[in-house]
Amino acid sequence: MPDDDHGRYNGTLLGSENALGWFANWLLSPAAVLLRLLRETHRHDTRFPRKQFGRTFLFVRHHLPTVPQEQLTFMPEPSPQSSIALLIDADNAPAAKIEFIISELATYGVVNIRKAYGNWKKRGLDSWIQVLHEYAIAPTQCFDLIKGKNATDMALLIDAMDILYTKQVETFALVSSDCDFTPLVRRLREEGKQVIGFGRQNSPGPLVMACSRFIYLDEEPDDKTPPKRRRESSVSSLQQNTKLMNTLRTAVKEAADEDGWAALGPVGAHISNQSPFNHRSYGFKKLSDLFEEINLFEVKKSKQVGQASVRVRLKT
Repeated sequence: MPDDDHGRYNGTLLGSENALGWFANWLLSPAAVLLRLLRETHRHDTRFPRKQFGRTFLFVRHHLPTVPQEQLTFMPEPSPQSSIALLIDADNAPAAKIEFIISELATYGVVNIRKAYGNWKKRGLDSWIQVLHEYAIAPTQCFDLIKGKNATDMALLIDAMDILYTKQVETFALVSSDCDFTPLVRRLREEGKQVIGFGRQNSPGPLVMACSRFIYLDEEPDDKTPPKRRRESSVSSLQQNTKLMNTLRTAVKEAADEDGWAALGPVGAHISNQSPFNHRSYGFKKLSDLFEEINLFEVKKSKQVGQASVRVRLKT
């Protein structure tokens, strides 16, 4: 059937300019019978005559059922807080730091799984026994298979893999300074999990670098030491770390604008993606404080719409 000249509708030609002839022909035509059937079966259809260039067309437009707006709008559910599994190698971790560990992990999510591994018959773990129930940590008994060889490492590893494949956990927290856990950490990160390590300053480098972030648990410096001197000592040791200095420079260059200034947020994210660096390990509460103490960088602080803005750039 012909379309109208503008191609906007599909129509059925029903007659000519002669109104009486058109009406008589239309009543007897198959099209009239069809339209009468449509009128009975499709009462919600819209019919309207249209005149174009002296000819009359009748169009039938079908209305699709209306879908409620609330069914068309997708409202995603809020994502739950990140779940954390805390696994403690009690033979290689100080019990006195458990409050600090729990407090630190609270910034990453909720510690839903808390387990500590060791041979609890050993007197060396008495300090852990005193805090297990207080911090809702489930103890796992690991008897020594032979003298001088414990089964703690293997028990922790098996539980970690079980949690990886059966629980909805985004972050693993490993409290140990044992380098034997390095392959486990790498495996967890290959699965896209964040691994936060806790250990002593003398923790092996491979274990530290394998973690997403590594936080040292050594005792706090002597309170008699002046804060300024402690900070100077931290900056001195930091500047001697050539690899870390290169990481800081690269992070600032990658996030810098045309004038060389870089927002501190992207700089910190770039550093975290490259290494498990933590500014608090060097005695600085804020990353901006660390950059201010290093002579290689300029730091500019300002307030915009009630929010503090920190930018940094390399000194020229």
